[in-house]
Amino acid sequence: MDFKYGSIWRKWDLHVHTPMSILYENYTLNEDEKDEFLKCIGNDFDNNEVKMYYFIKQLFNKAIQNNIAAIGITDYFFIDGYKFIKKILQEKSKLKLIFKQELSKDSNYLNKINEILLVPNVEFRTDVVISEKKEGKSTQSKLQVHVIFSDELDVETIEQNFINALKFSTGDDELQLTKNNVQKFGKNIKESDIGGKGNDILVGANSIAIKIEDLNEICSKKEFKDKAIIVLAEEDQSIMKWEGQAGAIRQKYYKICDAIFTSNDKTIKWCLSEICKETIGKQLPYLWGSDAHDFKKIFAVDNDKFCWIKADTTFDGLLYALYRFNNRIFI
Repeated sequence: MDFKYGSIWRKWDLHVHTPMSILYENYTLNEDEKDEFLKCIGNDFDNNEVKMYYFIKQLFNKAIQNNIAAIGITDYFFIDGYKFIKKILQEKSKLKLIFKQELSKDSNYLNKINEILLVPNVEFRTDVVISEKKEGKSTQSKLQVHVIFSDELDVETIEQNFINALKFSTGDDELQLTKNNVQKFGKNIKESDIGGKGNDILVGANSIAIKIEDLNEICSKKEFKDKAIIVLAEEDQSIMKWEGQAGAIRQKYYKICDAIFTSNDKTIKWCLSEICKETIGKQLPYLWGSDAHDFKKIFAVDNDKFCWIKADTTFDGLLYALYRFNNRIFI
């Protein structure tokens, strides 16, 4: 929404996972919640559809209650959740079922929903393995990175020209990042000595990784230039020490990324510092979100540290805020 007196501060949450996220999905309805919801929408839908419809209801109700102006609809490797939500937003008959109770009290409710900006956020696991010792035990994880796309890009362009243009290694071969290939890889893993728990696509997604350099290369192409940004997750890369080879790797990824997800005051201070500029050649914009994986976590940020952005609720507004982040973004 544009205001004649210019941009104003609004709350953005650019990191909300959907029930269609392949990995780490904890969205559950108890029987009472499900029965109550089915009274509104009827019994003509399967369990996965019901869960997504209930997610849409909770997402927008909580967004309106918390004055959230923009949401990053997040899934791992793919954009199924974003695609589903965008489709339902075009189907007024279903929206009227989902928001039957809300519309009985406010006939303008669907217009309020349509004012909220939705952008797709795809979370990738990279081939950079991070080791950490906790309580005497060594753990390993893959560096995670997000690509947030403009809502002006159609779903097919993102899927076919970005996601499917990426490749992952099976050890013996490199395959296109498609759901079918990930599922086949997961099946092969389960049939091997390695094994794996869960359905084929879950096992496959848990095992694959992409190269952040490949993300950067595709983002630089004409059709995605100024239509996609790369955002690092601080909780992963902050484990990497600045000394030695790990520091050189960390420096490289900081240079590649357009922003970092963090609410850490110390990190934010560093991002604004001259030391940051000397280390990576620029000061580093920061963003934040709830990283919701269940209904209770949606927009429930730790210590009420919301991401406030002074910009119009458009992807171009976000780009401008990143360019002037020292006085346009506040966590």
